[in-house]
Amino acid sequence: MNRSQLEAVIHDPASTPKEKAAAKAALGAPDLDVPQDLHPDTRKLLDAMQVERVTDLTEIAFERYHKTHQLKANDPMVREFWYWLLSPECLRLLGMTPREWWRNTCDLAVADKRPDAEAFARRKLAELGEGNRE
Repeated sequence: MNRSQLEAVIHDPASTPKEKAAAKAALGAPDLDVPQDLHPDTRKLLDAMQVERVTDLTEIAFERYHKTHQLKANDPMVREFWYWLLSPECLRLLGMTPREWWRNTCDLAVADKRPDAEAFARRKLAELGEGNRE
């Protein structure tokens, strides 16, 4: 949803409190295409992938980087990447739904004290029709 759609949900008397909360959370999320809103770890990831924005990240570019640098599963770069991208193939292998993926990502971001990744996951949950989980 774009900003005007989210604002419409907030001001629509027919919107439920849950819908309004989700829209407010999505509006409060950082702009991940604005460099000053990026966490230093995200900036490092984008630099390594040679892209400017989170929206430019691709699984193919990460696979190439992964092979070139022989990353281990516990490498911080791996975790950072999965904050921002959802792989249908990965979901299939794990037997997860997109909603489960973004809930888990949100929980990880909270545990890692990463409000940027948490806001992004909450935005994805709002797009799936799920409001804030407190």
